[in-house]
Amino acid sequence: QHLKTTDVSKFLQGHDTIVIYMPGAVEHNSDVPNKAHAFTCETASILATLADSPSAPKLFVVTDGAHRGHSPTCLAHYPLYGFARVAASEYPDVWGGLIDNEGPAFPLLPLRYVKDQSVVRVQDGLPRVARLRAFSDEQRKNGKKGSLLPQAHGTYMVTGGFGDLGLEVLVFLVRNGARRIVVISRRPFPARKSWSKASGSMAA
Repeated sequence: QHLKTTDVSKFLQGHDTIVIYMPGAVEHNSDVPNKAHAFTCETASILATLADSPSAPKLFVVTDGAHRGHSPTCLAHYPLYGFARVAASEYPDVWGGLIDNEGPAFPLLPLRYVKDQSVVRVQDGLPRVARLRAFSDEQRKNGKKGSLLPQAHGTYMVTGGFGDLGLEVLVFLVRNGARRIVVISRRPFPARKSWSKASGSMAA
């Protein structure tokens, strides 16, 4: 039974109200692009509606093993990972989080106890959150097995490579031994004959 618009609006005014969006299943790989677009648009629409509500209900998105990428459903859900990072930054009062659930049980644990996280991955029933950490002393030593620093025999792909941050990453890679680098950017690469006249960040 569909609720009337006035009923939904009244419901959203409630104290500590949360909204849970669960994108549907996808059966065929050919459906992945359209479904991924639809899921992202639906999430954005719900988020915009909640942001206009005075009570600012929290939105949670529950995906089905998106990180694993084992099925068309996973592939169609995975773009919401990137959307979640943006939503958490732009709508911190409304975004509750993306919960990537791996398993048949509904993820009540992260809903109840994990706060202020843009993305939570549930594995073996336990919520896990990605964290950046500094390189260990061993990892900082270039040329050693297991080092996370660039290796001369490796190939490195940098997206957004001609932006300010991308150029910094390229400089870091070259200075630390990378020899094969693939650069992807919306900015066109200047013609070789104009390299000597390059200015600004592109002069680097």
